[in-house]
Amino acid sequence: MLRWLTNENGTIPIPCYETNDLYIVLDASGSISPADFVLAKEFIVKLISAFAVHDKNKIGMSTFSSSVNPVVSLNFVADWDTLKAQILGAAHSKGGTNTHLALDSAIAQTVPLRRTDIPQNVVVLTDGMSNNMPLTTEAAHTSVRIFRIGTSPIPHD
Repeated sequence: MLRWLTNENGTIPIPCYETNDLYIVLDASGSISPADFVLAKEFIVKLISAFAVHDKNKIGMSTFSSSVNPVVSLNFVADWDTLKAQILGAAHSKGGTNTHLALDSAIAQTVPLRRTDIPQNVVVLTDGMSNNMPLTTEAAHTSVRIFRIGTSPIPHD
């Protein structure tokens, strides 16, 4: 379980010393502004900093829009600076929102590498609806835990 701590340095995740596989998919569609895309990547760096402290954790990431673009392979072993640079260097492709392709790709990355009794988690950061909700719903029905995080402000009436 990920917990956050707020202090004079801001809000930071408390390190996670339980073994997990974490795969993040980031919406890089045209509806995401360049500024929000940068903010989302910075959030991902903060999020994975909690997992990177435990060397048995595996972290992977891709971006998606009309297609999926791998950023970090789940079985890639790197030092923190390399991992952070790869995430912050992810390209904003500005296509459609094919969330189902992102989920299919994330699951294809995590399931073959499944370790016994290790939680497999997929975090989806997106600002909107998938271009194909039936396929997205179908892709989400898996043994992998999937979390969705909104990347845009909630509109007020």
